[in-house]
Amino acid sequence: MIFFRLLLFSVCFAQITSTFAQNLAFYHDKRNQFWVFDDGEFHKIDHIPARDVRLGGDYLVYVNGRNEMIFYKNGETELLEYTVNNSYMPTNYFLFNQQSGGGLQIIHDEQRHKVALGFDIEYALGDSVFAFKDFDRYLKVYYDGKTEEVSNEPLINFKVGDNSVGYTTESEMFYLFHKGEIEVLADRTPNDYVVGNNFAVYLTPFNDFMVYDAGETHELSSFYVPQSYRVGNNITAFVTDEGYFKVYWDGETRELLPFPPKQYRIVDNTLMYVDDRGFLHVFYKGKDTTLEAYTPKRIQMFEGIVVYTDLDGRLKGFYEGKKTEISDRIIENFQVMGRVVLYQVLNGETMVFFDGKNY
Repeated sequence: MIFFRLLLFSVCFAQITSTFAQNLAFYHDKRNQFWVFDDGEFHKIDHIPARDVRLGGDYLVYVNGRNEMIFYKNGETELLEYTVNNSYMPTNYFLFNQQSGGGLQIIHDEQRHKVALGFDIEYALGDSVFAFKDFDRYLKVYYDGKTEEVSNEPLINFKVGDNSVGYTTESEMFYLFHKGEIEVLADRTPNDYVVGNNFAVYLTPFNDFMVYDAGETHELSSFYVPQSYRVGNNITAFVTDEGYFKVYWDGETRELLPFPPKQYRIVDNTLMYVDDRGFLHVFYKGKDTTLEAYTPKRIQMFEGIVVYTDLDGRLKGFYEGKKTEISDRIIENFQVMGRVVLYQVLNGETMVFFDGKNY
């Protein structure tokens, strides 16, 4: 039985590779049947509802009616476990498992990688990196199929972005680990920091507001702590101590408003904000676009995507650079799953918007 379960793991995870499209979504129809929309195709997976569905980059894991954990990818399902293990956490690139008997495990490219033993280990998970503080207080990182010791001195703290790890040590040094390389960001422990993709935003002990971006460091403001800031993948937006709203992108800092926005949010590389008049804006790849002259009641986002309902309850969006009318019918609900937008119209039917088309 144990051999059979290991064989199933090999079959299932042979196709979890280092690329993903995020063109996958799931839903239950009006009869509670479980469906998957996968890159333009519909697949009915089960005639009864699925439970605890967890979405990875181009795969998902769910619990079926027999309390079994099932893996789905490319229109196929495989048995993952005979009993539910709630410790599984899919990322875009691999599957993390905290075993019930102790130990942390990564399942990636047909292989199980045991990354740590024991209980109560401090760890953090990104899309393609897994970092943990081992019993010796040193930082270990799993990346690209192997686990390596990153720090050679005791750790103070660490934070993880999608593909990078920032950390500070007892010598007060501040580092960034990215794709096997270690960069010294500062020789003093920052007051605060946030990590992105080969990207970090931090406050020095003198409250200088700094950004490290793929090998280059820029000072965004000096001496005074920003009123607030948000960080994404190679983008940060912040309100200065004087109240100016600014964005850093691609090596340049730009003022968006001379006053704080009513709200703002960053998801991946996309900034959404609402100005003092209530107008909705999106900043994406260096371009600032006004979407609406009102504030939608509900907004959901993904990389390059902002979806919302208009004043009449119809669904609109900004989809990878273009303002888009998603539905001309009044909707009941909607959800953004990666590049897929699911929405329910008034008869309860689930519709899909993906890559500029309605399904």
